[in-house]
Amino acid sequence: FIKDIKMVLDLKPDLIHINKIKPISNSEFKKKVEVMQKNAIDFISSYGYKKIDEESLTLNGIKNIQGDMDYLLNHSIIGLGPNSMGHIYGKYRYKNYLDINKYYNYLKKNDLPWEHFIKLTQKDEIDFYLLTKISSNSFNPKIFKNKNFKYFNYINNKINMLNKEGIIKRYNKKIVLNENKWFELTKNIYRADYIKKIINNS
Repeated sequence: FIKDIKMVLDLKPDLIHINKIKPISNSEFKKKVEVMQKNAIDFISSYGYKKIDEESLTLNGIKNIQGDMDYLLNHSIIGLGPNSMGHIYGKYRYKNYLDINKYYNYLKKNDLPWEHFIKLTQKDEIDFYLLTKISSNSFNPKIFKNKNFKYFNYINNKINMLNKEGIIKRYNKKIVLNENKWFELTKNIYRADYIKKIINNS
């Protein structure tokens, strides 16, 4: 177990979340798992990670990953263990098998234990970022002010199109979503082939 943790630490992720499998009905096994968890947290701490809750440690001072949308959108998350979800930025989002036997069978075959996954591109990441930030009225266009950024024109064209269609407006130096325009925002941000897949599979 600690050997596996060491392999993760060699990747130097921003955050490591050591979650117990829940619920655990066998009290003796539960104690064993809790000892393993504590040993893992102590070991990870020795590499400079700071504990932010009973299961999470970080290198960069993130206080609450569930409430830090920028972290969830822009960072890679390594999901280890049954039912864990991961995000390899610009490449994949995935979820591991919940069934622990299936999970270990894939590992024994030196295969990824992914039950579901989707391939991503940089533009997919940008689209999701725009959708999430604009729909929550928290998109600040200043973060993309560098015209040397590879996708500056792509983002700028999207914003100008959304503004022209009356889907968004500028307010207090931010871009906010006009009332009752969430569907139009989604339709105009996501690629047509994605929308067709959703319609065909519904």
